[in-house]
Amino acid sequence: PEVYAMEASIEDISQFIDLSEIIKNKDYEAAKWVLETGLFMEDKSISKTEKEFIDTVQNKPDLLRILVTRNVLDGITSSDLKWVKNFNPPNSKPYGYLTDDLYNLPEIKDGISDDEKKAIQKIEAIVNDSITDYQLRKGICLIDEYGVPNQNIFSFNVYLTSLGEIDEYEKEFIDILQNLPEEKQKNFAKEVYNNGFSKEVLEKIKEESITEPPKPSISIEYNKILGISDEILNKSLVLNNLTLDLFKMPEVYAM
Repeated sequence: PEVYAMEASIEDISQFIDLSEIIKNKDYEAAKWVLETGLFMEDKSISKTEKEFIDTVQNKPDLLRILVTRNVLDGITSSDLKWVKNFNPPNSKPYGYLTDDLYNLPEIKDGISDDEKKAIQKIEAIVNDSITDYQLRKGICLIDEYGVPNQNIFSFNVYLTSLGEIDEYEKEFIDILQNLPEEKQKNFAKEVYNNGFSKEVLEKIKEESITEPPKPSISIEYNKILGISDEILNKSLVLNNLTLDLFKMPEVYAM
């Protein structure tokens, strides 16, 4: 929001774009996390320490795992820079970041039953799928950093997610949803969230289907008035394209 609302200076926006591109070249999904959370732009500026931090993590094994940590989410300081130099995420274990949690379960320590073996196989499948599934990978990283959420608090229905197969009708629904005005997107997202997906919902959204022209992030005339250079404008367009590239199919969620 700081970037699109032009709350930060042009110079800092330009630096944020450069930083996002560096992260994307190293880890595409880590860049997606940065854009989702607004990392590094909380204070509407990019510091020398933040630049050095990104340079330091370029040779680390799992950039996304690093970027979900408490050290990063509460802002980058000199102590965080010192910390990250010695932090190497141990993601090479049999069940990735879930290995230690799994092996420390009391039931597992007492021996593995047939039912527990099946459950472990499902966990193994999730870990393997997380290699190509951003939502699973992000979830595993967050669990490793913060622990398993309290099920009594975080209990909700989930539809149309990457945790299951999305059929052709659901894909069509998602494609149409992206072209609707924001308010209608929210209404349909809530309906699917509360009641689940059905072909009736698909027919209903087809009736509402319209094509909205994309809005430029910064108008050309506005740039001329402000005297913004072509170089900065091009960088702004790079950020816009990066965002579109990363979010071609946003998840359906309830606001």
